[in-house]
Amino acid sequence: FLLIDPYKMHNIYPRLLEGLLYGLPYVFVNLLAVYMLYMLKIVQGKKYTIALAIIVCQFFVQAIMDGLRAYGKQPSWHFICQAFYAAWGGIVLGSLMYFTAVQKKPIW
Repeated sequence: FLLIDPYKMHNIYPRLLEGLLYGLPYVFVNLLAVYMLYMLKIVQGKKYTIALAIIVCQFFVQAIMDGLRAYGKQPSWHFICQAFYAAWGGIVLGSLMYFTAVQKKPIW
């Protein structure tokens, strides 16, 4: 953000784009972690499909919430989304770190 428009002084890009650029990397970090678990053959088959479905849901929820925040709307149920993001991110990244440590070899 600071490279494009430092401190939003010139209003070069719209608020919606700013919100999406801020929120969507978290979804992609979770997607990368699930993909790494798949490549390590830890999450396979139905579990992998369910994990991808959850990440798709997270993508849409994140995009909707970023869009609402960009236009100054903060729904009262927003705390549920925050709990979902924290719990799912913790599960995915925690399991990636755990299974990587158990295998005692680099993940690349």
